[in-house]
Amino acid sequence: MTSMDLNAELFRQLSIIAEDEGLMKKAVNALKRITGNGKTKTAIASKEFAPYTISELQARIARSEADIAEGRIYTEDELDEIELKEMPWLTE
Repeated sequence: MTSMDLNAELFRQLSIIAEDEGLMKKAVNALKRITGNGKTKTAIASKEFAPYTISELQARIARSEADIAEGRIYTEDELDEIELKEMPWLTE
């Protein structure tokens, strides 16, 4: 690709994600990593992969317990069956 082609493709991709704030933030962070501007890799990784807070864990546990109480669960055998239906190449 020529420089002009690359430039056109870059702006085409930017126009696609311009309406989604989440994608724009990811794009800005990616560009900062590529250019070396902004945060260090460690700072970015620690922000993107921050551990759950206690309240987040408690909320997740509460949702899981509610699912169990309502019967929204699968046995391991049921999950295996679903998986093989959706991905039959796993049996090959």
